[in-house]
Amino acid sequence: RESLPDLTAALTADERRTVLAARHLDQEWRTAYVAATRARQRLYLSGAAWNGVHNPRRPSELWDLVDQLPGSSRGPFTADPGPQPEIVPLGEAPPPDPLFVEGWQEAVRSRLEDAGYVAATFPDLVAEMRKKMEQLSLVLEGLPEPMAPEPEPTLRTSVTGLVTMAACPLRFKWAEIDGLPTRPDPTLRRGVDFHRRAELHNLGMIPLDEASADLYDLPSEGGGGAAPGSFEVFLASRFAGERPRFVEVPIEIRLPAARIRGRIDAVYQRDDSWEIVDYKSGRPRDDASLLVQLQAYALAARDGAITAVPPDELSVTFAYFGGGRVEERTWQVDERFLDQARTLVTRLVTAAQEERFPATPSQACAGCDFLHFCDAGLAHVATR
Repeated sequence: RESLPDLTAALTADERRTVLAARHLDQEWRTAYVAATRARQRLYLSGAAWNGVHNPRRPSELWDLVDQLPGSSRGPFTADPGPQPEIVPLGEAPPPDPLFVEGWQEAVRSRLEDAGYVAATFPDLVAEMRKKMEQLSLVLEGLPEPMAPEPEPTLRTSVTGLVTMAACPLRFKWAEIDGLPTRPDPTLRRGVDFHRRAELHNLGMIPLDEASADLYDLPSEGGGGAAPGSFEVFLASRFAGERPRFVEVPIEIRLPAARIRGRIDAVYQRDDSWEIVDYKSGRPRDDASLLVQLQAYALAARDGAITAVPPDELSVTFAYFGGGRVEERTWQVDERFLDQARTLVTRLVTAAQEERFPATPSQACAGCDFLHFCDAGLAHVATR
Protein backbone atom coordinates (compact mmCIF):
# COMPACT_ATOMS: atom_id res chain seq x y z
CA ARG A 1 0.00 0.00 0.00
CA GLU A 2 2.84 2.38 0.81
CA SER A 3 4.15 2.20 -2.76
CA LEU A 4 0.83 3.32 -4.30
CA PRO A 5 0.40 6.92 -5.47
CA ASP A 6 -1.13 9.36 -2.99
CA LEU A 7 -4.71 10.09 -4.05
CA THR A 8 -5.87 11.50 -0.73
CA ALA A 9 -5.00 15.09 -1.59
CA ALA A 10 -7.56 17.47 -3.01
CA LEU A 11 -7.18 16.34 -6.61
CA THR A 12 -9.65 16.76 -9.41
CA ALA A 13 -10.89 13.73 -11.33
CA ASP A 14 -8.61 14.60 -14.26
CA GLU A 15 -5.60 14.97 -11.94
CA ARG A 16 -6.29 11.58 -10.36
CA ARG A 17 -6.53 9.98 -13.78
CA THR A 18 -3.19 11.56 -14.72
CA VAL A 19 -1.51 10.19 -11.57
CA LEU A 20 -2.94 6.70 -12.13
CA ALA A 21 -1.99 6.75 -15.81
CA ALA A 22 1.62 7.59 -14.92
CA ARG A 23 1.64 4.79 -12.34
CA HIS A 24 0.25 2.35 -14.89
CA LEU A 25 2.91 3.37 -17.42
CA ASP A 26 5.70 2.84 -14.84
CA GLN A 27 4.44 -0.66 -14.10
CA GLU A 28 4.14 -1.45 -17.81
CA TRP A 29 7.80 -0.49 -18.40
CA ARG A 30 8.90 -2.45 -15.33
CA THR A 31 7.10 -5.55 -16.61
CA ALA A 32 8.72 -5.05 -20.01
CA TYR A 33 12.17 -4.80 -18.39
CA VAL A 34 11.67 -8.08 -16.53
CA ALA A 35 10.41 -9.81 -19.67
CA ALA A 36 13.25 -8.50 -21.85
CA THR A 37 15.95 -9.56 -19.39
CA ARG A 38 14.55 -13.05 -18.85
CA ALA A 39 13.47 -14.10 -22.33
CA ARG A 40 15.91 -16.62 -23.81
CA GLN A 41 15.05 -16.66 -27.52
CA ARG A 42 11.76 -14.94 -28.31
CA LEU A 43 9.56 -12.38 -26.65
CA TYR A 44 5.89 -12.03 -27.58
CA LEU A 45 3.89 -8.85 -27.00
CA SER A 46 0.11 -8.87 -27.24
CA GLY A 47 -2.57 -6.30 -26.61
CA ALA A 48 -6.31 -5.74 -26.76
CA ALA A 49 -8.31 -2.66 -27.68
CA TRP A 50 -11.28 -3.67 -25.52
CA ASN A 51 -10.57 -4.69 -21.93
CA GLY A 52 -13.59 -3.67 -19.91
CA VAL A 53 -13.51 0.02 -20.85
CA HIS A 54 -16.12 2.10 -22.64
CA ASN A 55 -13.82 3.26 -25.44
CA PRO A 56 -11.20 1.26 -27.36
CA ARG A 57 -7.58 1.83 -26.41
CA ARG A 58 -4.84 2.58 -28.92
CA PRO A 59 -1.44 0.85 -28.83
CA SER A 60 0.82 2.19 -26.07
CA GLU A 61 4.22 3.88 -26.41
CA LEU A 62 5.82 0.57 -25.47
CA TRP A 63 3.94 -1.22 -28.25
CA ASP A 64 5.03 1.37 -30.82
CA LEU A 65 8.66 1.13 -29.66
CA VAL A 66 8.74 -2.67 -29.93
CA ASP A 67 6.95 -2.55 -33.28
CA GLN A 68 9.73 -0.33 -34.71
CA LEU A 69 12.65 -2.39 -33.38
CA PRO A 70 14.83 -4.08 -36.02
CA GLY A 71 14.02 -7.78 -36.17
CA SER A 72 10.52 -7.50 -34.72
CA SER A 73 7.67 -9.02 -36.71
CA ARG A 74 3.92 -8.71 -36.45
CA GLY A 75 1.52 -11.55 -35.99
CA PRO A 76 -2.24 -11.15 -36.43
CA PHE A 77 -2.99 -7.45 -36.04
CA THR A 78 -5.88 -5.16 -36.87
CA ALA A 79 -6.05 -1.40 -36.61
CA ASP A 80 -9.87 -1.47 -36.43
CA PRO A 81 -11.03 -2.43 -32.92
CA GLY A 82 -14.56 -3.13 -34.14
CA PRO A 83 -17.68 -2.76 -31.99
CA GLN A 84 -17.52 -3.16 -28.24
CA PRO A 85 -17.96 -6.85 -27.36
CA GLU A 86 -20.72 -7.94 -25.02
CA ILE A 87 -19.79 -9.05 -21.54
CA VAL A 88 -21.13 -12.53 -20.89
CA PRO A 89 -22.53 -12.68 -17.33
CA LEU A 90 -21.61 -15.68 -15.24
CA GLY A 91 -24.53 -17.47 -13.63
CA GLU A 92 -24.55 -18.55 -10.01
CA ALA A 93 -22.96 -21.94 -9.48
CA PRO A 94 -25.30 -24.70 -8.32
CA PRO A 95 -25.54 -24.83 -4.51
CA PRO A 96 -23.42 -27.56 -2.91
CA ASP A 97 -25.79 -27.80 0.10
CA PRO A 98 -29.15 -29.46 -0.60
CA LEU A 99 -30.75 -27.45 2.23
CA PHE A 100 -30.38 -24.22 0.25
CA VAL A 101 -31.97 -25.12 -3.04
CA GLU A 102 -31.93 -21.48 -4.15
CA GLY A 103 -28.32 -20.96 -3.10
CA TRP A 104 -26.79 -19.83 0.19
CA GLN A 105 -26.70 -16.21 -0.95
CA GLU A 106 -30.46 -16.16 -1.37
CA ALA A 107 -30.84 -17.83 2.05
CA VAL A 108 -28.73 -15.11 3.69
CA ARG A 109 -30.79 -12.40 2.02
CA SER A 110 -34.02 -14.07 3.18
CA ARG A 111 -32.75 -14.30 6.77
CA LEU A 112 -31.79 -10.62 6.77
CA GLU A 113 -35.22 -9.65 5.52
CA ASP A 114 -37.17 -12.03 7.78
CA ALA A 115 -35.97 -13.05 11.27
CA GLY A 116 -38.34 -16.04 11.22
CA TYR A 117 -37.04 -17.41 7.91
CA VAL A 118 -34.95 -20.22 9.45
CA ALA A 119 -37.71 -21.46 11.79
CA ALA A 120 -40.28 -21.39 9.01
CA THR A 121 -38.07 -23.06 6.41
CA PHE A 122 -36.30 -25.65 8.60
CA PRO A 123 -38.66 -26.37 11.57
CA ASP A 124 -37.07 -29.76 12.29
CA LEU A 125 -33.65 -28.19 12.81
CA VAL A 126 -34.60 -25.29 15.10
CA ALA A 127 -34.02 -27.10 18.42
CA GLU A 128 -30.66 -28.49 17.37
CA MET A 129 -29.60 -25.13 15.94
CA ARG A 130 -30.42 -23.31 19.21
CA LYS A 131 -28.44 -25.89 21.19
CA LYS A 132 -25.43 -25.40 18.93
CA MET A 133 -25.74 -21.62 19.23
CA GLU A 134 -25.76 -21.82 23.04
CA GLN A 135 -22.64 -23.99 23.01
CA LEU A 136 -20.92 -21.59 20.64
CA SER A 137 -21.87 -18.62 22.83
CA LEU A 138 -20.26 -20.28 25.86
CA VAL A 139 -17.06 -20.87 23.89
CA LEU A 140 -16.96 -17.29 22.63
CA GLU A 141 -17.60 -15.83 26.08
CA GLY A 142 -14.65 -17.82 27.46
CA LEU A 143 -12.18 -16.48 24.94
CA PRO A 144 -9.76 -13.78 26.16
CA GLU A 145 -9.90 -10.32 24.70
CA PRO A 146 -7.72 -10.16 21.59
CA MET A 147 -4.41 -8.37 21.91
CA ALA A 148 -3.87 -5.21 19.93
CA PRO A 149 -2.23 -6.19 16.63
CA GLU A 150 1.38 -5.20 16.18
CA PRO A 151 1.75 -2.47 13.55
CA GLU A 152 2.64 -3.93 10.18
CA PRO A 153 6.23 -2.99 9.25
CA THR A 154 6.43 -0.49 6.40
CA LEU A 155 9.90 -1.76 5.51
CA ARG A 156 11.28 -5.29 5.38
CA THR A 157 14.82 -5.72 4.15
CA SER A 158 18.03 -7.61 4.81
CA VAL A 159 21.42 -6.62 6.19
CA THR A 160 22.68 -6.88 2.60
CA GLY A 161 19.95 -4.44 1.55
CA LEU A 162 20.96 -2.11 4.36
CA VAL A 163 24.55 -2.06 3.06
CA THR A 164 23.23 -1.33 -0.44
CA MET A 165 21.13 1.54 0.96
CA ALA A 166 24.23 2.99 2.63
CA ALA A 167 26.24 2.73 -0.60
CA CYS A 168 23.62 3.95 -3.10
CA PRO A 169 19.95 4.51 -2.18
CA LEU A 170 18.89 4.45 -5.85
CA ARG A 171 20.46 1.02 -6.32
CA PHE A 172 18.63 -0.13 -3.17
CA LYS A 173 15.32 1.05 -4.65
CA TRP A 174 15.81 -0.78 -7.92
CA ALA A 175 17.03 -3.99 -6.27
CA GLU A 176 15.01 -4.17 -3.03
CA ILE A 177 11.84 -2.11 -3.66
CA ASP A 178 11.23 -2.57 -7.39
CA GLY A 179 12.80 -6.04 -7.42
CA LEU A 180 14.51 -5.62 -10.78
CA PRO A 181 16.44 -8.73 -11.83
CA THR A 182 20.23 -8.80 -11.75
CA ARG A 183 22.75 -10.54 -13.96
CA PRO A 184 24.31 -13.85 -12.88
CA ASP A 185 27.56 -13.17 -11.03
CA PRO A 186 30.19 -15.93 -10.99
CA THR A 187 32.03 -14.24 -8.11
CA LEU A 188 28.83 -14.40 -6.06
CA ARG A 189 28.57 -18.11 -6.80
CA ARG A 190 32.14 -18.62 -5.62
CA GLY A 191 31.40 -16.57 -2.52
CA VAL A 192 28.39 -18.78 -1.72
CA ASP A 193 30.52 -21.91 -2.19
CA PHE A 194 33.18 -20.52 0.15
CA HIS A 195 30.65 -19.67 2.86
CA ARG A 196 29.02 -23.07 2.55
CA ARG A 197 32.35 -24.88 2.97
CA ALA A 198 33.30 -22.68 5.94
CA GLU A 199 29.90 -23.28 7.54
CA LEU A 200 30.16 -27.05 7.16
CA HIS A 201 33.72 -27.01 8.52
CA ASN A 202 32.52 -25.13 11.60
CA LEU A 203 29.65 -27.57 12.06
CA GLY A 204 31.83 -30.63 11.44
CA MET A 205 29.56 -31.78 8.62
CA ILE A 206 29.73 -32.71 4.94
CA PRO A 207 27.44 -31.05 2.37
CA LEU A 208 24.25 -32.88 1.42
CA ASP A 209 22.54 -30.08 -0.49
CA GLU A 210 23.40 -27.10 -2.63
CA ALA A 211 23.57 -23.64 -1.08
CA SER A 212 22.04 -20.51 -2.58
CA ALA A 213 22.92 -16.82 -2.30
CA ASP A 214 19.91 -15.95 -0.13
CA LEU A 215 21.24 -18.13 2.70
CA TYR A 216 24.08 -15.73 3.47
CA ASP A 217 24.64 -11.99 3.89
CA LEU A 218 26.86 -11.23 0.88
CA PRO A 219 26.86 -7.44 0.35
CA SER A 220 30.47 -7.68 -0.84
CA GLU A 221 33.06 -10.42 -0.86
CA GLY A 222 35.87 -7.87 -1.04
CA GLY A 223 37.90 -6.67 -3.97
CA GLY A 224 38.11 -9.07 -6.88
CA GLY A 225 35.34 -11.33 -5.63
CA ALA A 226 36.02 -14.78 -4.22
CA ALA A 227 39.68 -15.56 -4.84
CA PRO A 228 40.83 -19.11 -5.69
CA GLY A 229 42.35 -20.75 -2.65
CA SER A 230 40.38 -18.64 -0.17
CA PHE A 231 39.08 -21.72 1.63
CA GLU A 232 42.62 -23.04 2.03
CA VAL A 233 43.58 -19.70 3.58
CA PHE A 234 40.60 -20.06 5.91
CA LEU A 235 41.75 -23.54 6.97
CA ALA A 236 45.18 -22.15 7.87
CA SER A 237 43.73 -19.26 9.91
CA ARG A 238 42.88 -19.03 13.59
CA PHE A 239 39.19 -19.17 12.74
CA ALA A 240 39.32 -22.74 11.42
CA GLY A 241 41.12 -24.02 14.51
CA GLU A 242 38.51 -22.73 16.94
CA ARG A 243 34.92 -23.98 17.14
CA PRO A 244 32.43 -21.07 17.08
CA ARG A 245 29.65 -20.94 19.63
CA PHE A 246 27.18 -19.97 16.90
CA VAL A 247 27.36 -20.73 13.17
CA GLU A 248 25.19 -19.01 10.53
CA VAL A 249 22.85 -17.73 13.22
CA PRO A 250 19.75 -15.95 11.86
CA ILE A 251 18.90 -12.57 13.34
CA GLU A 252 16.13 -10.00 13.05
CA ILE A 253 16.56 -6.37 14.02
CA ARG A 254 13.22 -4.88 15.06
CA LEU A 255 12.86 -1.13 14.65
CA PRO A 256 9.68 0.96 14.69
CA ALA A 257 7.76 -0.13 11.58
CA ALA A 258 10.82 -1.92 10.15
CA ARG A 259 12.36 -5.40 10.22
CA ILE A 260 15.91 -6.22 9.12
CA ARG A 261 16.87 -9.88 8.75
CA GLY A 262 20.35 -11.31 8.44
CA ARG A 263 22.70 -14.22 9.15
CA ILE A 264 25.95 -14.01 11.09
CA ASP A 265 28.71 -16.27 9.77
CA ALA A 266 30.22 -17.12 13.15
CA VAL A 267 30.31 -16.00 16.78
CA TYR A 268 33.42 -16.98 18.75
CA GLN A 269 33.28 -16.96 22.54
CA ARG A 270 36.26 -16.50 24.84
CA ASP A 271 35.27 -16.38 28.52
CA ASP A 272 32.63 -13.62 28.73
CA SER A 273 33.66 -12.00 25.44
CA TRP A 274 32.16 -12.54 21.98
CA GLU A 275 33.72 -11.90 18.59
CA ILE A 276 31.26 -11.67 15.71
CA VAL A 277 33.08 -12.56 12.49
CA ASP A 278 31.94 -12.04 8.92
CA TYR A 279 33.93 -14.06 6.41
CA LYS A 280 34.95 -12.43 3.13
CA SER A 281 36.37 -14.65 0.41
CA GLY A 282 38.01 -11.74 -1.46
CA ARG A 283 40.52 -9.02 -0.62
CA PRO A 284 39.89 -5.93 1.52
CA ARG A 285 38.70 -2.75 -0.17
CA ASP A 286 37.95 0.73 1.09
CA ASP A 287 34.18 1.16 1.29
CA ALA A 288 32.73 2.87 4.35
CA SER A 289 29.25 1.48 3.64
CA LEU A 290 30.42 -2.08 4.39
CA LEU A 291 30.75 -1.29 8.10
CA VAL A 292 26.95 -1.08 8.31
CA GLN A 293 26.89 -4.88 8.16
CA LEU A 294 28.94 -5.26 11.36
CA GLN A 295 27.07 -2.39 13.00
CA ALA A 296 23.78 -4.21 12.39
CA TYR A 297 25.22 -7.41 13.86
CA ALA A 298 26.42 -5.55 16.96
CA LEU A 299 22.97 -4.04 17.50
CA ALA A 300 21.37 -7.48 17.12
CA ALA A 301 23.72 -8.98 19.71
CA ARG A 302 23.18 -6.18 22.24
CA ASP A 303 19.39 -6.18 21.75
CA GLY A 304 19.13 -9.92 22.48
CA ALA A 305 18.57 -11.19 18.93
CA ILE A 306 21.20 -13.93 19.40
CA THR A 307 20.74 -14.81 23.08
CA ALA A 308 18.52 -13.29 25.76
CA VAL A 309 21.57 -12.26 27.80
CA PRO A 310 24.15 -10.31 25.74
CA PRO A 311 27.89 -10.78 26.40
CA ASP A 312 29.89 -8.55 28.72
CA GLU A 313 32.35 -7.67 25.94
CA LEU A 314 31.80 -7.67 22.19
CA SER A 315 33.91 -7.11 19.09
CA VAL A 316 33.10 -7.38 15.38
CA THR A 317 35.51 -8.49 12.65
CA PHE A 318 35.75 -8.66 8.88
CA ALA A 319 38.05 -11.58 7.97
CA TYR A 320 39.32 -11.48 4.35
CA PHE A 321 40.70 -14.73 2.92
CA GLY A 322 41.59 -13.58 -0.61
CA GLY A 323 45.07 -12.73 -1.82
CA GLY A 324 46.78 -15.77 -0.35
CA ARG A 325 46.65 -14.68 3.31
CA VAL A 326 44.07 -13.71 5.90
CA GLU A 327 43.55 -10.03 6.72
CA GLU A 328 41.42 -8.91 9.66
CA ARG A 329 39.68 -5.64 10.49
CA THR A 330 38.25 -5.52 14.00
CA TRP A 331 36.20 -2.97 15.96
CA GLN A 332 35.57 -3.02 19.70
CA VAL A 333 31.89 -2.53 20.43
CA ASP A 334 31.37 0.06 23.16
CA GLU A 335 28.52 2.46 23.86
CA ARG A 336 29.89 4.99 21.37
CA PHE A 337 30.06 2.34 18.63
CA LEU A 338 26.49 1.23 19.41
CA ASP A 339 25.16 4.81 19.43
CA GLN A 340 26.73 5.50 16.04
CA ALA A 341 25.41 2.19 14.70
CA ARG A 342 21.86 2.81 15.90
CA THR A 343 21.87 6.35 14.53
CA LEU A 344 23.08 5.23 11.10
CA VAL A 345 20.73 2.25 10.82
CA THR A 346 17.77 4.39 11.90
CA ARG A 347 18.72 7.08 9.38
CA LEU A 348 18.93 4.54 6.54
CA VAL A 349 15.62 2.93 7.48
CA THR A 350 13.90 6.32 7.74
CA ALA A 351 15.21 7.37 4.33
CA ALA A 352 13.90 4.15 2.79
CA GLN A 353 10.49 4.55 4.46
CA GLU A 354 10.29 8.13 3.20
CA GLU A 355 11.30 6.95 -0.30
CA ARG A 356 14.42 9.11 -0.46
CA PHE A 357 16.57 7.32 -3.02
CA PRO A 358 19.22 9.66 -4.49
CA ALA A 359 21.92 8.26 -6.75
CA THR A 360 25.34 8.06 -5.05
CA PRO A 361 28.01 7.52 -7.73
CA SER A 362 31.16 5.64 -6.68
CA GLN A 363 33.66 3.14 -8.01
CA ALA A 364 30.96 0.49 -7.55
CA CYS A 365 29.01 2.01 -10.49
CA ALA A 366 31.19 0.13 -12.98
CA GLY A 367 29.82 -3.19 -11.75
CA CYS A 368 26.24 -2.10 -11.07
CA ASP A 369 23.51 -4.10 -12.83
CA PHE A 370 21.49 -0.93 -13.39
CA LEU A 371 24.26 1.29 -14.79
CA HIS A 372 22.81 1.47 -18.31
CA PHE A 373 19.75 3.45 -17.16
CA CYS A 374 21.39 5.49 -14.37
CA ASP A 375 22.43 8.92 -15.67
CA ALA A 376 24.49 9.75 -12.57
CA GLY A 377 26.33 6.44 -12.74
CA LEU A 378 27.03 6.73 -16.46
CA ALA A 379 28.40 10.26 -15.99
CA HIS A 380 30.62 9.09 -13.13
CA VAL A 381 32.02 6.14 -15.09
CA ALA A 382 32.67 8.36 -18.12
CA THR A 383 34.95 10.62 -16.07
CA ARG A 384 37.15 7.80 -14.81
